[in-house]
Amino acid sequence: MVQRIQWLVIALLAVALGVLGYGRWQGRALEREVRAAHRAQVAELRTRLAQAEQRTPAADRLDLPESALRVPAAVAGDPGPDLSDVEHWRARLAEDPENGRHGWALVRDLLKSLPPDEALAVFAELWSEMSVPVKEQGLKPFVFGSGHPHALKALDLAARDGTVTVQGRAFQYLGDIAFRDFGEDYEAYLAWAEGNRDRPLGEVMADSGRDFVARLGILTPEEAAAQLDHFGDANWEMAAREGVDLRAIVRDAGGLASIEGWLGVGGEVAGEALEWVQDLRPDEPWMRQHVLPMLEQAGEDVGVASRAAAAFARPGCEWAVEPLAELMLERGRRGDPQELDYALQIAQSLGQIGDARAIPSLIAMIDEDVNGNAVYDVGYYGLGRLTGVSYDETHDGAWWRDWWEKNQGRLPAEVQGMEIPGIK
Repeated sequence: MVQRIQWLVIALLAVALGVLGYGRWQGRALEREVRAAHRAQVAELRTRLAQAEQRTPAADRLDLPESALRVPAAVAGDPGPDLSDVEHWRARLAEDPENGRHGWALVRDLLKSLPPDEALAVFAELWSEMSVPVKEQGLKPFVFGSGHPHALKALDLAARDGTVTVQGRAFQYLGDIAFRDFGEDYEAYLAWAEGNRDRPLGEVMADSGRDFVARLGILTPEEAAAQLDHFGDANWEMAAREGVDLRAIVRDAGGLASIEGWLGVGGEVAGEALEWVQDLRPDEPWMRQHVLPMLEQAGEDVGVASRAAAAFARPGCEWAVEPLAELMLERGRRGDPQELDYALQIAQSLGQIGDARAIPSLIAMIDEDVNGNAVYDVGYYGLGRLTGVSYDETHDGAWWRDWWEKNQGRLPAEVQGMEIPGIK
């Protein structure tokens, strides 16, 4: 009887050990899966970060600190940090409190992690604890690109800050929203903020655009040109995110009618007006009537003509490819340095339009390359955009002709039968 009991106990112990072993095996397998998933998440985030850095203009690229790269908790069942808790963000701020780049990354993550009202509340609570570099850089995520719904409230914190450089950064960004330079009149800002900082951002930008056009209408052409130069970087993307077509509002408010008068003045006035033409993106009939004829003015003012060519540098101007390409080759034949620079500006505009019909003419420009600039100017800004071929200093006219012979069969049907013109 005792022996039977011993065998039963041994059997039960064996079963228990087996269960424990199986549980440990399962646990280790789960741990391996979690670690693999964690490594995959890290790799994916790093890839996305690298891709985002490549798409960012070189002047705006930032070397982000390691703390900017955050991934979900690797241990199953761990919910990770409470992103709605200000202490989490305070701890991140303390990691590198004097580093403006760190501050930029922190605010960027904050705005992405929380709803707009909560993100603003955390930002406002941390504001007094931020160093000057962090304050200055931390404003960027509120206004760059499509910005943030509470950009005006964040900028108001900076405008009322005790540091003049922080105030100046706020007024710089406000100029692209309000079309006014409050750095010249602080009391004017306080009055403007009282009536606008709590309003929907889109409404404020729409009213500011209309008011700007009205102010331009009472200025001399020279005064208007100075204003266009000063406020030529309106945040169109931010307005679009708010559901406001700011370009259409400015056009409808009389912006194009004013531009028509300034174009006839010539010189710097016409040049600044053409810069705004590029921003406002008028339709084809308006461009044909008012800008296309200015391309022939290169003999009188190459600078104005170059800006006229730049006004076509956008999708939607495909109708202008043929006249632009013809003019580019004509000016390229003359050999004059100014005329050639003008031709290269046209080449860049053709690249921005994005129509493959321009490829043969652009190859012809590189084939000539009178002053040695076309390999880069046309290869990078023109052909690179249209063909996907990365710029290389060895890609001269002969190289591109060889490329054309090998690749024209994969281009759109209307391009395949085209020939490379000669301009020698």
